[in-house]
Amino acid sequence: MTQVYTGEEYIAERKLQKRFLHVWLGLLGAVVAVVIACLIINALLPYKSPIAVYPRAAAYIISIIFALLSYPFLAVKYTRMKNYVKILKHIQDGLKEGWTGEFIEFNRAVEVKEGVDFYSMTTYEFNSHKDEYFIRKVLLDRERPMPELNEGDMVHYITQGNILVAYEVIPRPQDEPAARQKKASVLKKDKREAIKL
Repeated sequence: MTQVYTGEEYIAERKLQKRFLHVWLGLLGAVVAVVIACLIINALLPYKSPIAVYPRAAAYIISIIFALLSYPFLAVKYTRMKNYVKILKHIQDGLKEGWTGEFIEFNRAVEVKEGVDFYSMTTYEFNSHKDEYFIRKVLLDRERPMPELNEGDMVHYITQGNILVAYEVIPRPQDEPAARQKKASVLKKDKREAIKL
């Protein structure tokens, strides 16, 4: 079975997240020190000194520039990094489920789940309770390589929270219906559900 995640991703991404935060905190400390130095210089200048405006202006400008540059890094980059680490933690520790289906296609349109970008793949799967086929969409991490699958491959795969964790191509069972029969079953189910609405 091909593993999408080895378990090392969480550790590496967590270290990167901590390093990113430490660098930002270090820059924040430097900016605060410079601003305090500017304010002290301003306080030590004589009353109504013509150069008193420069330390104050420097403190304002440095503070504003740092705040403006921090926004994209903290609000976008760090938040996405934090969400990705959280997803990796769930994948590592969460409940995993196994499924078997016939691969249909990959969809490279980006979908966002809990702040993380994913692609998706669709498969035909059999619902034994309703005795019919349905289409399942499984999320694929954009940071990981795409699975090597061809249309019509029978795939046994493991998911955690509908995110692909591991997969393997298995031999097609003798009694497995053709894709057109599965599609007809799905269309029949869709028509039945449309009538209910």
